[in-house]
Amino acid sequence: MQSQNDILNPELLWIGKRCYRVNIPNENRNTEHAINYEDEEYDDEFNCEIGENDFFEIETLEGGNKFQLKMHVPQAFHSQVIGSKGATKKRLEQETSCQITVPKINSKDTTVIIKSATKKNIISAKNRIDLIMIAGRSKLQFTHFLSIPFTTKEIQENFVKFKNIILEDSEIFGIDESLFQNSQKLHLTITTLSLFDNEDRVIAAELLQDCKEFIIEPILQDGILKVKMAGLDYMNDDPSSVDVLYAKVISEQLQEISNAINDYFASRGYTQSKSDHVKMHVTLINSLFRDNDDAIMKDESHSRDKDRNNQQQHQRITFDASMILKKYKDYYFGEAIIKEINLSQRFSKSSNGYYESTGILRI
Repeated sequence: MQSQNDILNPELLWIGKRCYRVNIPNENRNTEHAINYEDEEYDDEFNCEIGENDFFEIETLEGGNKFQLKMHVPQAFHSQVIGSKGATKKRLEQETSCQITVPKINSKDTTVIIKSATKKNIISAKNRIDLIMIAGRSKLQFTHFLSIPFTTKEIQENFVKFKNIILEDSEIFGIDESLFQNSQKLHLTITTLSLFDNEDRVIAAELLQDCKEFIIEPILQDGILKVKMAGLDYMNDDPSSVDVLYAKVISEQLQEISNAINDYFASRGYTQSKSDHVKMHVTLINSLFRDNDDAIMKDESHSRDKDRNNQQQHQRITFDASMILKKYKDYYFGEAIIKEINLSQRFSKSSNGYYESTGILRI
């Protein structure tokens, strides 16, 4: 049974750029089981309250007797909103007392229209569709990632020196140049995102800009964000059979900022947060680089399970990092002042050699 405090202070859920108050009528019900795609059964756990601070672009029709909401839904999710033989859409309409119009198959239109006699019904239907999109994003490969470039002259030069030392060391075997990251693409990944059309990308870029005022400035308090890149570590348990060797990034402030940004995007439905602690690392050597210089993205701390499954289709050949760690564990790459966070496009390359950016947050 819900306590009085739970009722008076319901959970706030951010979906897209909207904030919803979540009233859970039964303590045994939770949002993790809100949608089941296999049998298209799901519970309406979001009993929405409309407050003066809530913003919904709801139009008034027929002299105030009917309302309409037009919402952006990427084409990738249209089939999930409709369901098998229209079952999901029909259930949404029945349980929210709304009429829902989804663009026809192969249409370039991404606008789903919700109509009802009350705004509350429309918001309830919108909540459900938002949840379908949140679940859907987690099942699809990511297209973008929030990255911090580590490409200062000092770090790049020290990385090239490190690479040459490893390649020339007669005591180190099984490492060739193809395994190393491109010095122009050295970066730290905060989180990965699945963005499916231009409006998705615009919203993600706006959310990134929000982070300056709400996250970065309160933490830095008009200071500069200075970090060190020093020391080596690896992803696996066995140093003689390693997939990824990386440099550690040292900065309590950057750790706090990265955690908060990851949570911010997760709470708005654009990424699935697997951990409340972003791994502070810059990948140096990756066994998948032999085939793809973007393979690094599959080994970041918040990569998707589907991507991990896809990795199994490629035969990973691990490398022995024992001697590298023994001789160069404390290798120093340099200091850097972090000046920007990028909304980077996967599988891309800009004129400066780094990833193409859909948006940049200047710090």
